[in-house]
Amino acid sequence: MRRLPLALGQAVYVVLSASIYVWLMPDVSALVLSLLFVYWPFALLRVHRPLRGWAAPVVICVQTGLLLWSRRYLALVPQLADSPALSHAVVIVGVSYIILRQVELVLWVDAEPETNVGFMPYTAFTVGLFTLLAGPIVTYHAFQRGFGNRRAESLRDLALTLNRLVNGYLKVSLFSPFLYELSSLSNLEQQGRSLGAWVAFLYLYPCYIYLNFSGYCDVVIAFGKLAHIHLPENFNHPFLATNIQDYWQRWHITFSKWIRAHIFFPLMRAGHSLGAVKTPLALFLTFVIVGLWHGTDPGFAVFGVLHGLGVLAVGPYQAFLRKVLGDDGLEAYESSRVLLWFRRAACYQYLCLTMLFFERPLAQMWKLLP
Repeated sequence: MRRLPLALGQAVYVVLSASIYVWLMPDVSALVLSLLFVYWPFALLRVHRPLRGWAAPVVICVQTGLLLWSRRYLALVPQLADSPALSHAVVIVGVSYIILRQVELVLWVDAEPETNVGFMPYTAFTVGLFTLLAGPIVTYHAFQRGFGNRRAESLRDLALTLNRLVNGYLKVSLFSPFLYELSSLSNLEQQGRSLGAWVAFLYLYPCYIYLNFSGYCDVVIAFGKLAHIHLPENFNHPFLATNIQDYWQRWHITFSKWIRAHIFFPLMRAGHSLGAVKTPLALFLTFVIVGLWHGTDPGFAVFGVLHGLGVLAVGPYQAFLRKVLGDDGLEAYESSRVLLWFRRAACYQYLCLTMLFFERPLAQMWKLLP
């Protein structure tokens, strides 16, 4: 008795999402390209199973090529191209989330013969309106379980959901554009590279990224809850992290889990014969891939390398502290409230330095050097 309402709910969700996408499409060519981009992996799943090991690399390579070629179509969508909160680079990254969901289906769902993915569930999962641009990333089975959640909501729950919706909208539409202007290269040049402009340029940019991204997630999670769709949390106070490893356990949580499952652990398995260097090498390569996933400018690679080095430094640094301070001294160090905020400040400082290269052209950053 539950399958009919669930199927009906997914059909309504798909029709609503598709109507908005068709309205945004600039021409028929863009619509045809989008349909090809979305549905050829579905046709692969339906026609040829099991796919096994060869399918995921093929999907990633073909979809990445289509994504890069389709940039000219995305640039023609004025609602996206003209928005400071949805810059062209953000849209490209956002659409690439479809690839993550398609790889999820190819790698995991295809390996389960009893799982038969239909047209409506596939469409709702890959291009659903709530999670298209930036997640949260959710596995197919978790999405199916969370869709149509009919748990009764109290008035207090409803008020909290609406409050989150409004707060998320304010983050995206009011606060993040303001911080974007203050932390932009153009503002730094206009202010004559003054001390205040440098402080804003260095320290406010991560806040802009966080407010923009977490605000979007607040909106879609709240809308999802109103529509009885459960979506996972994506942030857990990331600026309270005490090191870069802790930061990635708090920042873009669903993406971090996807990267661990689909990049880090396969690299670990591939390097099983490398001995002690297996784990650090897999970690480093994973973060290089994370950086390059965000864009093709060399600055993204620099960002990934620096975060990889930051994560790799956590283990040796803790071992050094244990050797110098001993077990009791290390426990006192980690429990100190003063040192806790010092560690948080140091982590945020490192984060700000690494994000100088994130979504900012590396050639322009070199020109800022004295």
